Amino acid sequence: MNPRISPLRDFLGRESTSGLLVLVAAALGLITANSPLSDKYFSVLDFHIEVGSGWFLIDLSILKVINYLLMSVFFFVVGLEIKREITSGHLASLKKAMLPFVAAIGGMAFPALIYLAIAGGVAPAGWGVPVATDIALAVGLLTMLGTSVAASLRSFLLALAVIDDIGAILVIAFVYSTGINFSWLVAALLSILFIALLKKTGISSTILYSLFAFTLWFSLYKSGVHPTLAGVILGLMTPNIPHKRTNLEDTGDGSVSIIEWLEHKFHPISTFIVVPVFAFANTGVVITSESIRDASQSLIAWGIFFGLGINRHYWQPEVRRESVLQWRFSLQI
Repeated sequence: MNPRISPLRDFLGRESTSGLLVLVAAALGLITANSPLSDKYFSVLDFHIEVGSGWFLIDLSILKVINYLLMSVFFFVVGLEIKREITSGHLASLKKAMLPFVAAIGGMAFPALIYLAIAGGVAPAGWGVPVATDIALAVGLLTMLGTSVAASLRSFLLALAVIDDIGAILVIAFVYSTGINFSWLVAALLSILFIALLKKTGISSTILYSLFAFTLWFSLYKSGVHPTLAGVILGLMTPNIPHKRTNLEDTGDGSVSIIEWLEHKFHPISTFIVVPVFAFANTGVVITSESIRDASQSLIAWGIFFGLGINRHYWQPEVRRESVLQWRFSLQI
């Protein structure tokens, strides 16, 4: 009997587990940064790896390997899930897709405006910090609510979270990227064009797609645009057509698409390795009485705090027995 998968249920189940792992990994990162291992923790993250030379040089610290390379896998899975939902899932129609899209835009704009109102006079460039929702934590919290949450609401919030994260990575790519090299940006566009041509001609060589996927990532890295954007692009470009060479079966329709097959392969890596490692590496903040005092007196810190806190409080879902989905002027986990 062939192995059977349920794409949306599997996605939600893994993301809920990842939410718990993220919390544990984040706590470990914070504890390690404030322990006797602090110097070792930061020295490992700052250790540089160089590959190649000249124009082909890749020079990344361990922290950037995690944030630039490993997180590309995470955003590839995000792109796959969005593509599947748009083409054959709960967001397949414009009407269904519009609500989470508008909600995500509002959930990004509202905290940015709060930040600017508080700290815009001191550091206006910091508005992008409070705009993103963490998918793993969002879906993890949703799954903890159990069967009281309708499947349609799960799909809606999943779409909201991933759209929000895509928006955040676009903000990073085009607002916070500096010194953009347009020659390499053209190279990235050519990589996308070649991938599209491979799809058009029906070529299915994994080696060729992998080669152009790396070329896209490398070109974005060299261009100065955040290279994790490559993961989103590749996920959205993946065709949602039946995979002819797999023994997997979809519990829904029996047919497994290329997107579902790739999710089955990459999502566990993203969930159980990439996201927890990212959390561990990026939560290492040294907390001292001086840093707490400085933060309490910083308009930037208060802008981020209220941008995140008020946004999460007033933009939240309310599920009632008489209605599957009923929204106040609100939404966002």
